[in-house]
Amino acid sequence: MKKILFISPPDWDHLRYPNKTAMAGMVVFPPIGVQYISSYLKAHCDVEVGLYDFNFDREGEYGGIDPILRSFQPDVVGIPAFTYTFYNTWRVAQHIRRTLPSAAIVVGGRHIDLYPHETLTHDCFDYAIAGEGEEPMRALIAALEAGDTTPDIPGVWYRRDGRVVDGGRA
Repeated sequence: MKKILFISPPDWDHLRYPNKTAMAGMVVFPPIGVQYISSYLKAHCDVEVGLYDFNFDREGEYGGIDPILRSFQPDVVGIPAFTYTFYNTWRVAQHIRRTLPSAAIVVGGRHIDLYPHETLTHDCFDYAIAGEGEEPMRALIAALEAGDTTPDIPGVWYRRDGRVVDGGRA
């Protein structure tokens, strides 16, 4: 059974909102996309799924996620990326890579629909999913469980021999 942790990166920026008081009045929206994928995987795979939303982390840089990473020890981490949050997504992925170097990091979302190749130039990401994510993520989990780290799945982009493999759109 694979353990999958979905992480919703912060919509806010610690540089603009450096303390709890400044962030207190912010409106936060739930990460509906990762919730859809999470329920799909629970219904179609033998997985344990967790969700961490940075928008509810008021402990600072990575204060709230580190205990979860240590206790849950996910095999796969999924992070959505929107262009306006890409910097935060990238920073979270870098932190995950340093903390859990063996975890597969999958990035999806609207930014990937536009820039899948450019996103995978950042080596903190192992896979990018372009298009709807439910079925490509299920197929990717199945491939990883079978030991296939370079699967040809529609919508899944990755690097092979230092080159980005174009998975198209799901």
